[in-house]
Amino acid sequence: MPSITLGSVYCTKAASQAFSSHAALDEVRACLKRHAACDFGIASEDSKAANLEAIETKERVFSAYKINNIDIWVITDAGHDVTTVLLPSDY
Repeated sequence: MPSITLGSVYCTKAASQAFSSHAALDEVRACLKRHAACDFGIASEDSKAANLEAIETKERVFSAYKINNIDIWVITDAGHDVTTVLLPSDY
């Protein structure tokens, strides 16, 4: 299975506030590890298939997870130099 280079990792202000406890931060780190390992979480099957193609061409890769019933997205931008942790409302 391929892996994703995360590049620099950023977190939006809203996501930082939503996951500010140490336990939640550990879960965010776990989501980043899953994303890097090509476990795209609860993303749609279409998104998962597109992600596998995007890894090869260094296009945008999208993952979705839930932490404490809050949706969290992890997006690695095209070029794979930047990865952002955000809430869907940030998009």
